[in-house]
Amino acid sequence: ARLLLVGYSMGGRVALQLAARLPPPRLAGLVILSGSPGLDDGALREARLSRDVALAARLRAMTPPHFDEWLRREWYRAALWGGRLQEHPSFERMLLRRTDGAQPRDRAASLERESV
Repeated sequence: ARLLLVGYSMGGRVALQLAARLPPPRLAGLVILSGSPGLDDGALREARLSRDVALAARLRAMTPPHFDEWLRREWYRAALWGGRLQEHPSFERMLLRRTDGAQPRDRAASLERESV
């Protein structure tokens, strides 16, 4: 069967990496949203890597309840989300899907693996 890979943000980077490893006949296509193969500019790469390493360290120190609180107080209040995501009627359901069984250390490992 041929695969159509779809990814958003870090998932887009994962899809790109997977596509690079697949034999061409297996890949039907890629749909990547808000993802890239990485930063070309050395200074930008270093700055992003530094931020990712710091965030991964914070995530490793969190318990699951602290992770939930961090998502609410920081991550989903960031400008990236327009500052109003928490007002969406499905916000609580979405947050539960993100945190149900989530281990912050696993999120940290993904960030470290998929950074620039």
